[in-house]
Amino acid sequence: MTSTSVITQTRELAVFEDEGDNNDFMSLVISLQLEDLEAMEATDKGKARDDSGLGDTVYSIYRAELEAMRRCLEDQKIAQSMDAALDADAGILEEVLREEAIARRDHELAVALSQGREIPQEEPQPQPAAKPPGEGYRPSATSTRTPTPVQQPKTKEVSEHSISPRSQTSSSDGQGTSIASSSRIITAVQNIIKFECVICMTSVGSDQAVKVPCGHHYDFDCLVELFLQATKDESLMPARCCKQPIPLDLARPHLTSQQALEYRAKEIEHDTPNRLYCPRATCSAFLGAAGGAGTVTCYRCAVRVCKECKALEHPLGECRPDFGDETMLELARREGYQRCPVCHRFTELAHGCYHMTCVCRAQFCYLCGARWKTCKCREWDEERLLDRAQAQVRAEFGRPAQAAQVPLFRQRVAQAVDYLRDNHDCSHPRWRYRAGGDNCEECGHYLPQFLLRVFGAPGTVSKTAVTWM
Repeated sequence: MTSTSVITQTRELAVFEDEGDNNDFMSLVISLQLEDLEAMEATDKGKARDDSGLGDTVYSIYRAELEAMRRCLEDQKIAQSMDAALDADAGILEEVLREEAIARRDHELAVALSQGREIPQEEPQPQPAAKPPGEGYRPSATSTRTPTPVQQPKTKEVSEHSISPRSQTSSSDGQGTSIASSSRIITAVQNIIKFECVICMTSVGSDQAVKVPCGHHYDFDCLVELFLQATKDESLMPARCCKQPIPLDLARPHLTSQQALEYRAKEIEHDTPNRLYCPRATCSAFLGAAGGAGTVTCYRCAVRVCKECKALEHPLGECRPDFGDETMLELARREGYQRCPVCHRFTELAHGCYHMTCVCRAQFCYLCGARWKTCKCREWDEERLLDRAQAQVRAEFGRPAQAAQVPLFRQRVAQAVDYLRDNHDCSHPRWRYRAGGDNCEECGHYLPQFLLRVFGAPGTVSKTAVTWM
């Protein structure tokens, strides 16, 4: 059989073949044409030499086209396989999405009723794909998939070169519905994959959460609020979770330019160990690091400040002590305050052990002021330990339950005291929601709705934390 007859018969077979995506048949056509090409090349070798080299060029181009068609078919098989898998799961995803929406609606109604708010308007719920009677799920018309725009020209190229003229016309109908269906499924997956915000305990979709270095997730509002609070409360600086700083880049897409600049300025201020501030009480602008000779001009009120003693410029004499500082030191000694050895802030111990952590993150002993673990002072006082245990259990019970369950309250306080004797110097990242109002241990504010509690041991509260809700 000659090469021409092989090609002719192949094309005749293609004419009678179904014009669907019969990739196996098309692969067979290309294989036969490659074999025919090899036969033609072998036949030409026995003929007279063609100095023009035109024959070799034609064969090379033809072989390259056939190989490109073969790769196109292989890619199309993979794409169709993935497409079929998505179609098979589309109904399940849509059904789960609908159930999630209903559950979310129920939660919103419950919260609104418990807080006495107006019931929110119901949003349209996604409907599952229709199923023919007596059959399992089949892709609906809107989810029927066709080759993508990238695949269409390649299919047409195969038809032009290898198949019959009848198969050269290809319809692009359905491409829009294919893309829309894919987008719908991606959205469904994003809504199904939920993460719990570590601050407000709300479940949010994967596209509405930010994962921080420690592995926890924040919703956008809580992450922004954390960074805004850090600019006002230095104890929260740098913004962190589980003692690991949260990079500003994670929150920058959700902050305004002004908010990001303010946070960065406060971060620089926090990282400066020996700070210099304007001594004018009506200004108090941060002026950078103190120490060294010379003066610096306040950028806000234009006064000149001595970098050595942190007072107003005094060109006629040496630095003199501030009598206001001496008065404050005397008050601190009388009241039992301690001073941070790093930033020199005064601190007061309300309850707990003598291990102090300053807002500048320095750790020191409250009794002697030395850096923590460098002295031989005792680590706690029994009365303060009892106060700490009572505060913990009170936060766990809530005030109404404490009055109603006095024996159980006392028992839990005794358990908390025993636990704190062994674990007074530890911290735990496990948080639990507790409904009802109480005072926050950190800021003292009364929170009327709920508290988040950190557990040191099963049933024992080691810290009460405030949220901004």
